[in-house]
Amino acid sequence: EINNPKLSYVWSYCEASIWGAKAKGWNLAAKLMNHYLFGNGEEVDFSRELKLQISKDKEQDNFWDQTIHNIIPPIVRPKEIISQDKLQNIKEKFGKGHLFTINLSSNLSHTDGTNLNWYYALGRSTGTLQSGVEERDGKVYLVNLRLKIKDKYVFRLNNMSVPRITDKIISGLGDSSGISDFIRNTIGNKEEALAITESDLALLVDHGLANEFELIAEVKKEGKYFLGKLASSK
Repeated sequence: EINNPKLSYVWSYCEASIWGAKAKGWNLAAKLMNHYLFGNGEEVDFSRELKLQISKDKEQDNFWDQTIHNIIPPIVRPKEIISQDKLQNIKEKFGKGHLFTINLSSNLSHTDGTNLNWYYALGRSTGTLQSGVEERDGKVYLVNLRLKIKDKYVFRLNNMSVPRITDKIISGLGDSSGISDFIRNTIGNKEEALAITESDLALLVDHGLANEFELIAEVKKEGKYFLGKLASSK
C-alpha cells in the first residue's frame, strides 16, 4: 500500500497504461513498463522481439536499409570517390563498431502500426554497427552487419531528475522518447492525467516503487551494402 496520494496516483496511472498497451497490441511497451514497476532492475534483452519484428523479408529490408541510410552520409557522401585513407578509416570505424543514435520505430514499416509499439517502448536509442569492409571490382561494400543496441529505461535527463513543472504535459524522455506519451495515450487524455511529469515517474524510483534498468539487443544481417566507388590506385 502506498500512503502518499500523489505517488499512489502516479503508480496506478503507470499500471493502467500496461493494460492499455496490451489492449492495443503494444506488447514490448507494456513489457518494459511492467518491468519498471514490478521488476528488480535486472537488464532486459529485447533481441528476440527485434528479430521477430524484422523477420519478414519486407520488414527486414526496410529496417536495414533505413539503418544504413541514416548513418552513412556523414561517413561517405553520395557519389564520393573513396580514397585509400578514407577506406582505412571506414575499416577502423566499422571494425570497432560505429556508434550512432537509432530510432527503431522509424526504421520499421508502418503498415500495421507496430512502429508505435517501438516508439512507446524505446524512442531513440544508442547503437553500434559493426561490419566487415569488402573491396571488389573497384567498389566498396559493408558486409555481414551486426547491430548492438544499449539503452536505459529511465525517466530522468542525464541521470538527473527533470525539474517538476506542474502544468507540463508528459512529452517523453527529454526530447528523445515516447514513453511518457505512451502512458498518457493508452489510458486517455483526461485533463487530470496531464499534470504528471517525467519527474513524477522518477520519484517512483526514489521511493522504492519502481526500478530503472538497462536495455540491450543484438541483431545480425548477412549480405553486403554498397558504399561507393574506390579511387583508382594508379
